[in-house]
Amino acid sequence: DTHNATNNVGQTWTFPLAAEIIDPVPIDIALVIDRSGSMNDAAWSRNKMEAALAGSRLLVEMLRDTADDRCAIVGFNEQPVAHQAIVLAGPNRAALTGALVPANFTPGGATNIAGGIIIGREQLATAHPNSPAVLKKALVVLTDGPMKRQMPSPRPLPAIQKSSATLSSKWTGRAR
Repeated sequence: DTHNATNNVGQTWTFPLAAEIIDPVPIDIALVIDRSGSMNDAAWSRNKMEAALAGSRLLVEMLRDTADDRCAIVGFNEQPVAHQAIVLAGPNRAALTGALVPANFTPGGATNIAGGIIIGREQLATAHPNSPAVLKKALVVLTDGPMKRQMPSPRPLPAIQKSSATLSSKWTGRAR
């Protein structure tokens, strides 16, 4: 294919163009959300939990149907729980969004970030049903701060740096 260009003095150039269409790379995301008591604290016009859930719903809406993106929803306080096991986003978007409701994320208890990360990593370890040649993995942690006290985890914390997942942590608190 070609593209023509003309300048203001009437000269014309023809540029040959070539492109290769590249298939989108699917992504597996484990969304790990703090539901400890401090998430009930104010954050601007709402509380931290409302802000975290709004951001999480936006992330779920941005997942692509055409790339076989998958998502898991994990909540944690002192007891981590998978509210939605990892599933393909396209056909399961309603279930993913349905897991992001205040009833599943009522703030209370202490902060066990390690437990949430463990459950999130377990979700990311689930084999993709379509076995894509290339697959990106991301562990997204939404929290308002560090653990207040050391909480026992059900299993030792795996080495994140040795996994194929990218760890992203977002703090929803205010600077002090």
